[in-house]
Amino acid sequence: MSSTLLQDDIDSMLSSVFDETDDPIYVVNPSQETISSLMTTLERHDGDLEVRVLGDERTLKDVMDDFLVASTAADLVEAGTLSMRVLETVPNHSVAVTSEGVYALVTIGDVVGGLGTDDDVFVDDAADYYEETWENAEEYSLRTPAITKVQSTL
Repeated sequence: MSSTLLQDDIDSMLSSVFDETDDPIYVVNPSQETISSLMTTLERHDGDLEVRVLGDERTLKDVMDDFLVASTAADLVEAGTLSMRVLETVPNHSVAVTSEGVYALVTIGDVVGGLGTDDDVFVDDAADYYEETWENAEEYSLRTPAITKVQSTL
């Protein structure tokens, strides 16, 4: 069985994926735009989430050069909502993996698609694979203070 999510933007796509599980969510090899949108989406999301980003180090560094994105990420890390690790080998694909489904993240023009499957065997295999990848990946070190700390000291 497969499922497809179509949304107008990456924020809406990520929110749809987040709403389907309470288990850790893996976001693998996200683009710069997806990482930025992820920070905004997580900041606005109500509820408990644990999002684990497995990304290319250069891409993470480039996005975290933006102070607002990086300081928001630092807040999310401190809250336990977000953690980031560096992929040793970067895949060609970008996916979001939950305990309920695996979604390839595809952007075409103004539409974002989450082309997915909820096949139990495939989802379990993907979850196991990315859990193992997560365990073996090096933690990404954020050097930016949390935005709430910056605001409270001003």
